[in-house]
Amino acid sequence: MKTKTKTKGFSVIEIIVALAIILTVVIFISNLMNLYFKFTQRVGYKTQAAVLAEEASEAILIIRDMGWIENIDSLSEGANYYIDFEDGEYFATSTPIVIDGTLSRTIVIEPVYRDENDSIVESGTEDTNTKKATITISRVSDGYVFSESKLLIHNIHNN
Repeated sequence: MKTKTKTKGFSVIEIIVALAIILTVVIFISNLMNLYFKFTQRVGYKTQAAVLAEEASEAILIIRDMGWIENIDSLSEGANYYIDFEDGEYFATSTPIVIDGTLSRTIVIEPVYRDENDSIVESGTEDTNTKKATITISRVSDGYVFSESKLLIHNIHNN
């Protein structure tokens, strides 16, 4: 009669299977963390883009209040402009500005047209006292747009 002997320890196959399971779990957790960091970075950019768009809207209105003819009406329609702040004043410049090394805030001024009922339409009589500003916040590296908003600017001060 034969007696069975018990061996202590793990076989090579058991060790390989255990390492494969551990490696799979580590890779899964690593990928999950990578997705989390990308998501939180994107949320951060979207939050910053919302703040930058709001600041641009307010800056355009401040620029308008400083003088419609010199500061708004004189801007070329369809051209890209950027908001800058220097010596306590906002101004529009055609020189691109990179914010925090990653984002760009572009403003494009376009004419506004009205019909005989004074409603805004695609074509008609140009309203020289109203302009449309499109504010775009995008990533400089690949042009991904985080925010785009439109704003009507009115010459309320007749200046």
